[in-house]
Amino acid sequence: MSGIAGLLTENKHAFVGEPISFLFYLEHTGDDASLFWNLGDRFSFESTSFRVETDMASYALATLNTTSDVAVAVNVREYTHVYRSAGNFVVAVDAINGGTLQFMSEVTVEVLRDPSSCLPDVKVVNAGQNVTTAPRFKPRDEFTVTSTVALRCTHAAVAYAWFIYRLPADNPFPVAENLVAMPTAVAHDRSYLAVPRGALAAGHYIVKVDVTVTTSSYSVTNSDQPGTISRRGDLTYAHTTTGLFQGWIFVEHSPLVALIRDGSSRSLPWEEDVTVDGSISYDPDTSLPDEGLLYTWYCHEEGADLSDPDTLGCYASQTILLPFNTNIITIPKQALPESQTVVFVLELSKPGRESQWAQQLVMTEAGELPAVAIACAKNCGPKVKVEEKAALVVTCSNCNATSSLTYTWSMTPGTDNFKTAFDFDTEATFSSGRDMLIIKWGALREGDVYTFRVVGSRVSGASGFAEYTLRANTSPVNGDCTVSPSEGTALVTDFEVHCDGFWDDDLPLSYEFYYRTGAEFLAEINGNREVKGTLLYYSIDPYMPPTILPPGIASRNHLAEILVLVADSYKSTVWSYLNVTVHPMEESIPTASGGGGGGDESSAEEAVTRTLKALTVTTTDDGPSRMQRLVSSGDMQAAAQLINVVTAILNSKAAVVAATEAPPVGVTHVPAAATTREPKSKEEIQREKAILEEKAEIRTSIVKALQQTSLHSLGALKQTSSMLSQVTAVSEEVSPEAQVIAVSIFEDMGKFVKTKSQEHGIDDVELLDTAKARRLAMSRCVNIEDITEAITEGRS
Repeated sequence: MSGIAGLLTENKHAFVGEPISFLFYLEHTGDDASLFWNLGDRFSFESTSFRVETDMASYALATLNTTSDVAVAVNVREYTHVYRSAGNFVVAVDAINGGTLQFMSEVTVEVLRDPSSCLPDVKVVNAGQNVTTAPRFKPRDEFTVTSTVALRCTHAAVAYAWFIYRLPADNPFPVAENLVAMPTAVAHDRSYLAVPRGALAAGHYIVKVDVTVTTSSYSVTNSDQPGTISRRGDLTYAHTTTGLFQGWIFVEHSPLVALIRDGSSRSLPWEEDVTVDGSISYDPDTSLPDEGLLYTWYCHEEGADLSDPDTLGCYASQTILLPFNTNIITIPKQALPESQTVVFVLELSKPGRESQWAQQLVMTEAGELPAVAIACAKNCGPKVKVEEKAALVVTCSNCNATSSLTYTWSMTPGTDNFKTAFDFDTEATFSSGRDMLIIKWGALREGDVYTFRVVGSRVSGASGFAEYTLRANTSPVNGDCTVSPSEGTALVTDFEVHCDGFWDDDLPLSYEFYYRTGAEFLAEINGNREVKGTLLYYSIDPYMPPTILPPGIASRNHLAEILVLVADSYKSTVWSYLNVTVHPMEESIPTASGGGGGGDESSAEEAVTRTLKALTVTTTDDGPSRMQRLVSSGDMQAAAQLINVVTAILNSKAAVVAATEAPPVGVTHVPAAATTREPKSKEEIQREKAILEEKAEIRTSIVKALQQTSLHSLGALKQTSSMLSQVTAVSEEVSPEAQVIAVSIFEDMGKFVKTKSQEHGIDDVELLDTAKARRLAMSRCVNIEDITEAITEGRS
């Protein structure tokens, strides 16, 4: 025997009855090698068989989830053991050859009894379980990786530490030299990691989170180095890594964007220099969009045979060399053939990236024709979002302030278009001078190509034209979603949704899961009919984890809807609709009279309110509520699901009361006799007051929990907005304290919307929709006119 040898373990800490694995490696075995194993608990054995492993680093990571710096081929032997008692055990392996001890390796393992009360179940969301399932992002994307921590204990605090490791081909392991230094503004100690634009270059990455759960007597830590533990109080133990504390992501380059200013085609005066401007081309992946870009220009006459070199020239009487690597070229006047169309082609390239192309057709004509051009004003980039307005604006480079042009618009469809005509009277609007065309949302068909042409005419009759080609984005290919089970009980049954088969070229896809009870009771309370319903969950994974749901309404036999919104990176969307039956929980809750829903109406309401309070209100005697435990662990999505159910039940009961006390629809006067009711007893009044106070306490507790949330992404903003809209829906149940807190949260939301509007532009429909929802919800608490400026500033 010779060379190197060693003993590795997946974790130096284990629980009684929990398997723990060991790996012994040896570079050279010799002729008569054997291993004597002593596990420290009176169990020992001998092994003589080995297996050759050429990539020890990969093998150790795959089998033990640990790192190894062994760079040579070695012989390996694994063994998995289960300890039956607690204590510290020295595991020793003796390597013997020819009866002589050659190597001795040992490691100490601490085995603890499993307290079973606070083992965290951690999952990393928005990251794949391995390299092949890693979601795809672009360097320009702003995305969030989150963690969910499920605890089986009460008085616990959760701490987080996030790390990102790049995995280069020559050393694809999460080791110190591959640790990515994130911008200083990025928080690493939250339940999520918000990755800003441009923070990650193209490549494969592992995202790891270290989670420490601390109670009054003990703590458990999963760290970057498996087995590391933290000590708190009297008892110390560690949770073996399961692979759910890390996830893989893949960042891939965006295509370069090659563009030529002033439109896809235009006419210019033959007596003036011709400028072809590619300076608006850019690399979406860099903060300096033109950094490192290379520009190569070509030209040929329209209709030329591109396979014949003799037809590739584009000049009438002289040869002019097109400059290389400049973003703007200028052709001297009268150099191009008169009254002919020349095609200018730009090849945009960058080392290590695929080239992209753009072209512009230019016709030069003699005379005083106006040099009109079309520029993008809104939503007319590489792909147009058909769900938003698009706008084109006309300019004239040789017109003075007193020039007056008359503009005439037309549209030419692409050869494969589904939509072949465009009605400018109903599908578009114009500025007063018709120098701006505003295309209404929904006027363009997905996947179609449209060339809009404008002709600018002088009073003298001289005219020039310009064209601009728009390519409409397509929504994701529709797949299938299923809900399981299809029937259950509110606050009792967990419902899961799985989606499959959705696809789009513009990745990653994102999934939002909404819920509608059927009646949309909030419409009866505040006049706001939320079409989508309540946002339950959002992720880039096509899956909604086990989720409790509010009950459906009785008039529809408790049939409700789950709506799945699937969007590509351009935010083009497709919907999937699922039916689910959710029964109310009243029948399963014991009332004061002793039955399961068998008491009178007020007893049933008291029982329901008592249950909702236990779920949401923290007390000294009972400790943190279920809602507070979820918030404390950072699992705001699970907290949101609970909050949605609780507020839906509260709001539905308020809607029933409002409908009972209101006069019939269309009746403006109700006779006094018809409204006469038996006077309420003192006990009834006191009972109703107590129930109202408890409902207000529940809503206040929820608002306080929402104050602890972080607006780290658009999804978090939308979910918080949805929850606040629900919890403040019934004004008489919202306490003054809750109103003050809600206003503070709404103001933070406004600041977030304003910041994102400035970062992303003011045309983001999702931001505008969320801003509107915020305004509607906030109007229930304060005078909306006093606080809308932050949302509406700069918008038309």
